[in-house]
Amino acid sequence: MLESTVLPDTNIVVIMYGGPVRTEELLDAREEVDGVVRRCAAARLLVEHCDQDSVRIEPKAMWADLTTAHVLRGVERVAVVADAWWIDRVADGAATMTDVEARGFDTTRHDDAVAWLRS
Repeated sequence: MLESTVLPDTNIVVIMYGGPVRTEELLDAREEVDGVVRRCAAARLLVEHCDQDSVRIEPKAMWADLTTAHVLRGVERVAVVADAWWIDRVADGAATMTDVEARGFDTTRHDDAVAWLRS
């Protein structure tokens, strides 16, 4: 399951992972981000991994993700919130491979992640 929404009066797109991800869900989230970029010139992402053990992406969705990666050009910051010790390392690695500023936050620091995105 992947859901996306925009925080009111912001350019922050919230993307929640909570189970197997279908292609349609991934493409809908990409469209949400793209719409914010069109309206605001840039987007910031709050990515919430709700259940690390159940996140699976169907192969077609993985391919769609790779072929629509251009949408990151309009993303300034990404905050990844997860209950996983390795999330900081993943965020740091992503930040070194792209022009996107990324940080990992434990689930207990959700409000800190939102505050960082708003700053």
